Order: sequence, then structure tokens, then C-alpha cells
Amino acid sequence: MQKKLYVLVRNELAPGYVAGQVGHATPKYVLEHPEEAQKCAEAPIVVLGVRFPQGIFKWARILRAKGKSLSIWYEPDQEGQPTSLVCYDTGEIFKNLSVYK
Repeated sequence: MQKKLYVLVRNELAPGYVAGQVGHATPKYVLEHPEEAQKCAEAPIVVLGVRFPQGIFKWARILRAKGKSLSIWYEPDQEGQPTSLVCYDTGEIFKNLSVYK
């Protein structure tokens, strides 16, 4: 199964804000996980929605428990709250999440 770059974004953020989250969180992932950088450069990006900041932390716990690499973006414009999470994966773990709307 092909790996993709999954970006989990808080559902309550305005649609125009989501592109910024992808733009901030994706390079952070590449910097924190340089061993994945080459593979991620050409990977499709899938944006999924999660509920509130707790959703970001919940998924971080799940992914870390499964040994997955991830990065969390803390948005300065949102008082340093977590607004997105990036993981390079096949996506099976995210099958119950919906595409961001």
C-alpha cells in the first residue's frame, strides 16, 4: 500500500486557515524526520479533520504507541495551541477519520 503524508487538522478551523496548517506542519515533519524527507517529497497529501485540540493529542498518543513518526504544529496565532499533526503512513490507521470539511 502506498504511503501518503497525512495531515490531521482541527475541524473548527476556518477553511482558509487549513492551507497554512499544511504549509507549516509538513516542513516541520520533514525537518524532524530527515530520513523520510525524500519519500515525503513526492507523496500525496491527505488532509483529515479531528475535533478540537484534544483530537491532535489523542492521535499523537495512538501513533506513538504504534511506533509511527509524527510532528505536531503549535500555531502562534492560536496562542500556541496544537492545530495540526503530520504522519507519513499507509493510512490504514486513519480509516475512521473524514477528509477535512
